[in-house]
Amino acid sequence: MTKKRLLRFFPYLTFLFCYGLVTIVGLIPGLLYGNEMGYWLLGFWFILPWSALLCTFFAAFLRLPLYPLLPVIAGSWALWIPWVTFGPQVFPQSLGYGLIPAIIGLIAGIAAPKAVRWYRQKHN
Repeated sequence: MTKKRLLRFFPYLTFLFCYGLVTIVGLIPGLLYGNEMGYWLLGFWFILPWSALLCTFFAAFLRLPLYPLLPVIAGSWALWIPWVTFGPQVFPQSLGYGLIPAIIGLIAGIAAPKAVRWYRQKHN
C-alpha cells in the first residue's frame, strides 16, 4: 500500500488502535488492581465515545468503504469489552460508549459535505 492510500484509511486505523488499547488493558490480568474506576472513566467515558464519534465522522466524510458498518462494529465492540472485563452482566449504558456516538458521527459525516455544498452554492 502506498502512503497516500494508507493515510486515506487513517480513521479505521485510529479506531482499531483506540478500541484495541482499551480492550488489551482490560484483558491483562492484575493490571487494573485498584485502578478499575480510572480505567472505567478514561476508557469508557473518554476514549471509546470520542474515538467512535470522530472516526465515524471522518470515515463518512471521506466516504471510505464500509463506513455505514462502523457504528455497528463500534456498538458491538463497546458492548463486548465490559462484558469480558467486568463479568457477564449486560450493561445498557455500554451503548453510549460506542453505538450512540458512532451514529451521531455517521449522521454528521454524511450531512457535512451536503451542508458545505449548499453553503457554496448559496454564496457563489
